[in-house]
Amino acid sequence: TVQLRDGMSAELVAALRRGELDLIVGRSTADIDGAGLMLESFYEEPMAVAGRVTHPLARRRTLALAALGDETWGLPPPEAAHRQARRCDKVLAHSLQHTLLVVMPGEVARREARQGRVRVLPVALPPPSGPVGMVTAAGRTVSPAAAAFADALREAAGARSGTVSRSAGGS
Repeated sequence: TVQLRDGMSAELVAALRRGELDLIVGRSTADIDGAGLMLESFYEEPMAVAGRVTHPLARRRTLALAALGDETWGLPPPEAAHRQARRCDKVLAHSLQHTLLVVMPGEVARREARQGRVRVLPVALPPPSGPVGMVTAAGRTVSPAAAAFADALREAAGARSGTVSRSAGGS
């Protein structure tokens, strides 16, 4: 049996260390640093800035990040800034009712742009906290179901990015 648990990185890492979880899938954060954990990096997920199609900046061909300082933003809480697409969808839905800009995973922003819901602004953002990957407790054997799930994740991630790398301590 595979059970999914949603939560903040710090609480999930603590549960992994206590043996309550076999693995964590998500973006690497500072919570993952430390002895006893293994990070398997799947891919990098750059973030993007998007706004509704009628946003005043939507037609700009170039834009500096500094030019966005006076804009109104729709942001998830800081601890959830790089979370799942459904959280981005909630922020996005609110921003579409207002003249807000949102930061979301680039893949989500491009999907929404293809559907005509948003315009991705031509601005480069600094890299997010870390790669998307899987964290396990070093030296701990996972359940057969978790091992099969991990193999399926590796296969999907390898097909997406072409590479998967493993490192100790989240580095």
